Amino acid sequence: MKLSTTIFAIALSIGVPAAPRDAAAQAGRDQPGVKNLDPLVIAGDDNSDLRAALKREYDQADQVLKSYILQSMLAIQEGHRVGFQHFTVWYRNYENAKKSSADAIAQELFKQLLPVAFKMIFPEGKELIEVMTKVVEGTIAVGEKALTGTEGDINLFLEKLRTAEELEIAKLLDMPKQYSESRHDEYAAAVLEYLDIRLQDPKFLSADAAAARAADSAADPRRTDLPASVQTMLTNMGVPAPGSKTATQVAEGVLEYHIYEIMQHDENWKMIWPYSEKEFARAHALQEMDAAGNKARICQTERSWTYFRTVPTAECAPLLK
Repeated sequence: MKLSTTIFAIALSIGVPAAPRDAAAQAGRDQPGVKNLDPLVIAGDDNSDLRAALKREYDQADQVLKSYILQSMLAIQEGHRVGFQHFTVWYRNYENAKKSSADAIAQELFKQLLPVAFKMIFPEGKELIEVMTKVVEGTIAVGEKALTGTEGDINLFLEKLRTAEELEIAKLLDMPKQYSESRHDEYAAAVLEYLDIRLQDPKFLSADAAAARAADSAADPRRTDLPASVQTMLTNMGVPAPGSKTATQVAEGVLEYHIYEIMQHDENWKMIWPYSEKEFARAHALQEMDAAGNKARICQTERSWTYFRTVPTAECAPLLK
């Protein structure tokens, strides 16, 4: 005889955060965390062995997800570092660099980095931006105050701006904890989904849950990645996938943002530039990052331009067919 219950009641009895019953579920599956447990195993609330086992499993799943989020933030941190390094190269070759090396410009670049640049980099990442904003809450003013004395000094402008931005980006290492708190219900549901697929005793799984576990084992027999369903839940929370793809995406976006903001403060350039300023920043960022590898993307960005192109029209023609 089976007893239908939920892991939430047990979780609450041992002080583990529990997800709501309507948390995102896989098609044909129980809600994440809903289990069919043997009544002989659950003798009552005083079953300390079961509570201890559940606590260990939940903590293990929690740590796996926090590690995934941390790796995602490290990819963002590396992307910022690479993007800013490319910006220093571009800026030193910018003819009005000395004129634009000013405290006000440095402060504007810094305070708009997270709310503006990252909205551009992750246009669908509203949840990510919200959690980022909470992490750096109250620290922007401190960083702004440090960006003084840069007038007309290219080296000091770059190094002070780099330092302020890297200190801000480093705060993203607190994102795993912030996610578990700011998006508690969704995060707890993802933890329980992982527990269901990877850790729960197989004899307590429903047929659908057992099938999901079998599919996960077939797709990832060495368990080197998160289950696909858990990755989807974290993606829906705004967590970008760890790895070089995210790092490159961030690097390109950081570089594009800095170029755009610098050119926005160049009144002479704005008077003669006839095309989209965002397209200018995008094309020059792609050129700076990898001119050969990004050639087709640069051509696409400059498609409507008749002059000032970074790639000649004749070279673009075969790439745009």
